[in-house]
Amino acid sequence: MRLPTATPDLTALSDLDRQIADLDRQVLSRQHDIDALLGLAPDVQLRFADHIDLPPIDPAAVEGALASLAQRRPDLAALRLGYGSEEEKVRGAILAQFPALVFGGTGGSDTSHVLTFGPQITMDLPIFNRNQGNIAIERATRQKLHDEYGNRLTAAAGEVTAMLREQALLQRQIGTVRTALVEARGIADRADRAFDLGRIDERAYVDLQMVKLARQQELVALEQQALEQQVAMATLTGAGMPAIALPETPQQTAGAE
Repeated sequence: MRLPTATPDLTALSDLDRQIADLDRQVLSRQHDIDALLGLAPDVQLRFADHIDLPPIDPAAVEGALASLAQRRPDLAALRLGYGSEEEKVRGAILAQFPALVFGGTGGSDTSHVLTFGPQITMDLPIFNRNQGNIAIERATRQKLHDEYGNRLTAAAGEVTAMLREQALLQRQIGTVRTALVEARGIADRADRAFDLGRIDERAYVDLQMVKLARQQELVALEQQALEQQVAMATLTGAGMPAIALPETPQQTAGAE
């Protein structure tokens, strides 16, 4: 084989070696991340399944899960509980603007046996500013929790809707690439036989094999993207989390003082 003929093949081989090295480093880094999440030593060897077979996404079920999202997402549950606590603080601050009056009596006697008796009134402050500062603070805090809760609900609904559309597109693309991969494998197999018989040269043989490898890489990338989106949707919708019995939502109590 002459050098000009072998140069493109050597370049392609060098690119493949670089990609393999990058993937090896990425796999090792992911393994260390998993060990850290599980509290395992870095030298622990975990065995992973070679293939992940997840059920297809049911758009109707995912959209239906949004209706009960607040009962499963821990962050939303915490915001609802925080809102309820802040609501009580607002009520307490409003009640504190009215001075507490305590009526009582007082009496006594001196050394000459003179008896004294009279009423006693006790009044708590504030009297003049009617506790407006504390009321404003508590109301602002309550509104902040209310807004954050609503923003997270809206963001989750928007992201899930967008991901469902992307999933539909990815599944179509995966089907197309799988069909193309079957064809590329058939062509590569015929190229093997033709090369053994001397009917095609090295350049044509390598090009046909690279087409098959490119299709395989494309399919893996699409499947990985689809799986990552499915995990993201499960996280956004709180899939698998038990329902939590909580008080009314901030939207339902927003008008209360």
